[in-house]
Amino acid sequence: MKKFEQAALALSNVRFYDVLARSNEMVAHADRSLVVELWEADEGTFEHRLPGEEVLYCLEGEERVEDLKTGEVEYVGAGDVLYYPKGSHVRVTYTRPFRALIIQMAPAGVDALEPA
Repeated sequence: MKKFEQAALALSNVRFYDVLARSNEMVAHADRSLVVELWEADEGTFEHRLPGEEVLYCLEGEERVEDLKTGEVEYVGAGDVLYYPKGSHVRVTYTRPFRALIIQMAPAGVDALEPA
């Protein structure tokens, strides 16, 4: 078990194309590449290829997610959970500030935060 105190959850700036986000990786396990993070983003759009699975729990705001393989579109708002299967290629759009808790499971040594 590992507990994270609120004071240890300071967010760092991350830029995904035209989206400025703030992120904090709370857990990173080298063997499994398991990452749990708080994610905050301003308005903007970016494309992302997911090397592993991801589960997103929206805390506030809204995002529009377009699956670039199928054309399917989902709108995710506060309280919603979105599952991304391994290999997803998506376009994410924020029209207002967005906050989420994200759990990523990627192959070892792969950066799950790399944009497409």
